[in-house]
Amino acid sequence: MITEQFFLYAGARYDYSDIDSLITVVTRNGEFTDEFSQEISDYASSFTNATYSDVVKIVGSSGIDGWLIKVAGDDGNYIG
Repeated sequence: MITEQFFLYAGARYDYSDIDSLITVVTRNGEFTDEFSQEISDYASSFTNATYSDVVKIVGSSGIDGWLIKVAGDDGNYIG
């Protein structure tokens, strides 16, 4: 049971519910979230069932951040 979700950034604590509309959660427990999996599917249907580790193998660990940003912004909206 999850009782609390929050982020710590630069020493400040943010409740998830307060920043949910401002962020896109990409992974949870080492796998893509359902929301981001849909972003990936919209970006490239050949990646529809790709896991996070699959994508890292394809684009490389040095390229993963750039690829994730590209996928997130492909629809013109990096958040959501």
